[in-house]
Amino acid sequence: VKFDNLSKVVGKTAVKLELRVDFSDAYASGKFVAKLSNLDIVDTLTSQTISSISVPNSAEFTVADAKGILSVSDNNPKASLFLAGDKDQRVLAFRIKAENDSIKVRDLVFSGANLGNLSNFRILTPTNKYLAATLSTASSVEFTNLNPEDSIAQDRTETFYLVADINTNVNETFNVALDKSQVQVRGSNGTVKAIDASSVNVASNLHLV
Repeated sequence: VKFDNLSKVVGKTAVKLELRVDFSDAYASGKFVAKLSNLDIVDTLTSQTISSISVPNSAEFTVADAKGILSVSDNNPKASLFLAGDKDQRVLAFRIKAENDSIKVRDLVFSGANLGNLSNFRILTPTNKYLAATLSTASSVEFTNLNPEDSIAQDRTETFYLVADINTNVNETFNVALDKSQVQVRGSNGTVKAIDASSVNVASNLHLV
């Protein structure tokens, strides 16, 4: 990278020059170091080139992309007896950790048995806001292309809940699970990423209505 035709006069007081760069979204991981390999300095009085200079290297910077890690929550509801007609019931808890960047939940797809006996599926966020499901069937519940108001701060782990209403006239068991392959997050720059490979699947207990 060459900078020509610079004109900066240095007097008795040192002048600070900084090299600043933008990193491409495609540069997802690696190391970055900049070295000043050549510098032309001219004495303003004699017009002679000054050859005795100290050439600095930058520190080594690590470049990494946003990462979300899905894990089981200690707050996962125990196997419960729900009454038909109950509202706002927490049926599954899961945790997501943000690494390298703040992230937002974007896509979640749950699968399970007898989910047609529940309705009004929502995600309860750590700030007690609800995100409505985009699609639900007897065997799956989808939350796609979400853009929640709050993000998970870098290096923090937050707990989320799957919440639903129980239909009336129901006498049956149900369970639900979140498959890590069906989870995506969004970095602060808008990049959508699959959840990290170190994640685990999260399953609810078997509940009875």
